[in-house]
Amino acid sequence: MHAPHISVVVPNHNYGRFLDRFFGALAAQTFSPDAVEVVFVDDASSDDSVQRARGWQADGPWAAFRVLALPRVGRPGPVRNAGAKAARGSFLLFCDPDDYLAPDFLRHTHAALTEPCGPDEQSCAPGPLPGPHIACVDYIEESPAGSRVVQVPDF
Repeated sequence: MHAPHISVVVPNHNYGRFLDRFFGALAAQTFSPDAVEVVFVDDASSDDSVQRARGWQADGPWAAFRVLALPRVGRPGPVRNAGAKAARGSFLLFCDPDDYLAPDFLRHTHAALTEPCGPDEQSCAPGPLPGPHIACVDYIEESPAGSRVVQVPDF
């Protein structure tokens, strides 16, 4: 099997209630699922997280889907690092289970990192892109008090 373009690393502890929405949005991406690997890293959840992830592992469209079940770490950094170490993709995307990706997220982000003009000619930058690559995107933060747009500053 060839290495995937994007590895989506999903650290988790007791977020099973969000997994169907998260993986449903990931499955609905306009970027080819054959180029995506999912690395689900569970930090000893006591809910149904691992069972839900294994369901998506069995039925999901991705090139690869691995479930790593860790003994309780209790800190997100080492859990994310375990996923990064296991990932085989050229690009890493770290998502939390309560994130929700817009349908074109992977396609646009991958294009922004690999194509000089991104997914459309309007964002064209002259010359080759310098490396290494990192993408930071604006997002919507939702809470019981409402939602707000968080914009990443231009660099």
